[in-house]
Amino acid sequence: MNVEHIWLYILLTTLGAALLRVGITGRFYSVGRGGARGLVATINSLPVKIVFIVLGLGIFAWLMVDLYYTANGTAQTATAQATFNIAGPTSPNVITCGGNVPSGSCPNGPNSLGQPAINSGNPYPFLQFGGTTDNIGIQFIASANQPARYSSWVFKWVNKISDDNVTLTDSNGSPTISLGTGFDTNGTYPSFANITANATYDNPKYQLTPPCTEIKRSFDAQTFLMWNAGLTNPPSIDIPLGWLTWGFSGDARLNSGTWSINGTPSKYATGFTSSSSYPGWTSGHFNGTSPACP
Repeated sequence: MNVEHIWLYILLTTLGAALLRVGITGRFYSVGRGGARGLVATINSLPVKIVFIVLGLGIFAWLMVDLYYTANGTAQTATAQATFNIAGPTSPNVITCGGNVPSGSCPNGPNSLGQPAINSGNPYPFLQFGGTTDNIGIQFIASANQPARYSSWVFKWVNKISDDNVTLTDSNGSPTISLGTGFDTNGTYPSFANITANATYDNPKYQLTPPCTEIKRSFDAQTFLMWNAGLTNPPSIDIPLGWLTWGFSGDARLNSGTWSINGTPSKYATGFTSSSSYPGWTSGHFNGTSPACP
């Protein structure tokens, strides 16, 4: 019991006693200078006296109940909890495919991904996962049962890079360099430009610059499917529906002035995991200029 609580007890006890005295005696007294008491008024009405008595007894009853719970350490704390449900989409899913596939469909079934390849570039070619119309690296196709109450909903995609390493070989050695991890962006959110589409794709690339004679790249990412109800007043926020992981590795080697794939490249994509966990990152992964060979 703190000091404020004690003072409250004293105040209410004094008030309760005064009310009972008026109700019983029917007299109001004042305290004058030097403690002399003066009669201020007299109450002869029985109903009014009863009101004063009830008020006084009520105050003492509340004091006894409060004192009991305080002394026994059983004072209760009420907790209010609210749950908000915007009735978003149900049964979300994402399938992946690649290679020579039309936009927005996987005629060869899920997980039939594209191939790492050497693609032309200016001024140097690229080691790229897919990258041409007949060799898409990975395509993501989303589906869900949409709520009828939202007619302007959109899907959005967020890429989080978990690993991106290149090994650069020339006459000075073969160091391995990290290209960074975190949110995959070129300065904007989300990660892919066609944010309102139910399908998008990714074809990560790395430029093959001299004096390198061999470049190996290993790349792993986690792609999140986000959903927005499309409300404007106030604007709705993106909510996560789930994620999947995917990646590839490839080895490009320079022979007689021509780059080609060395060995057998690898690629993979896992199944979609439905989840309400937001993607998080502490750094950004930028697809910029390749580091120079040593």
